[in-house]
Amino acid sequence: MPPMSQQLNLTISLKELAEFELAIATACMMRSHDRLENRLPQRLNPENFAVPYYFYRGDGSLVVSFGRGWYPFLDNTRGYNQGSERWYVPKISGLLAGVGRAMQTPEQRQFLQGQSGGRVFLHSTGALRAPSGVAEFELLTWKLPTDSHFLRDRNAANS
Repeated sequence: MPPMSQQLNLTISLKELAEFELAIATACMMRSHDRLENRLPQRLNPENFAVPYYFYRGDGSLVVSFGRGWYPFLDNTRGYNQGSERWYVPKISGLLAGVGRAMQTPEQRQFLQGQSGGRVFLHSTGALRAPSGVAEFELLTWKLPTDSHFLRDRNAANS
């Protein structure tokens, strides 16, 4: 596990949380197997969309992966035949960009084994990583300015 000095704290504004919510809702609406770049549908309300259960881990964390080009997508962790294996998320979220940057620090690059990308588990207070051969650890922490429709409280998921 990396030393606590390497754990980063990300400041999330209300605008950044709204962008994240819009990005995830867009992924759920579009269900795109192709990168969305910055395309957004008109008049999308994130409250009207739910992320399918197979994009959440058992502890309630939202599973997001970054491809080799650091493009985010929702990642299926429940095995085959559980819906789409990946839905691309448009690159409009400062929160996801911050997670991607945190995964590219020199300390984190050691886990990439010469490749770009990787998987993270997002929840209401931060992002977890579980690189191959390493115990799971908190990559980032944050305090959301308000409740999220998509980032769950891990403690509530296990109680």
